Amino acid sequence: EQCTRPLSHGPPPDGWTSDDCDDYVHEETCFDGNSWPNDEVYRNAPSMPGKCVHCGHGDKQCTNNAHDCLSCEDGYEIFVTFKDCSGFCVDAETMYYFNNIVNIEFTWDTEECKLWNCPGSSWWEDEDTDDGEQCTRPL
Repeated sequence: EQCTRPLSHGPPPDGWTSDDCDDYVHEETCFDGNSWPNDEVYRNAPSMPGKCVHCGHGDKQCTNNAHDCLSCEDGYEIFVTFKDCSGFCVDAETMYYFNNIVNIEFTWDTEECKLWNCPGSSWWEDEDTDDGEQCTRPL
């Protein structure tokens, strides 16, 4: 069966509403930590990635990779790699390594990532916004 994942983890698919969140955000099939993709930059990181608590945005069978995390276990934070704010769960030492030692850069500003609006989800912290599009990161 083919995965459904928005291109480059970008904006939601056409016709998507917040009622679709349960189809695109998951817990039970997320990456369980302790292995990097087969890429020298990641393999040389000072520590292994942590476990994803929530992952997405896409079908369960295609959002179970290390870079599909939306929230992390305690002691880890998201190193954003995609425009939907998904990325790797890394500890402080690895975050420093990526940002300052190898200086991983993207062609877009990772501070401008946008999580999909999933108000009412158990993992979401609602925030009143002007345009209703941007929300806070998952808890």
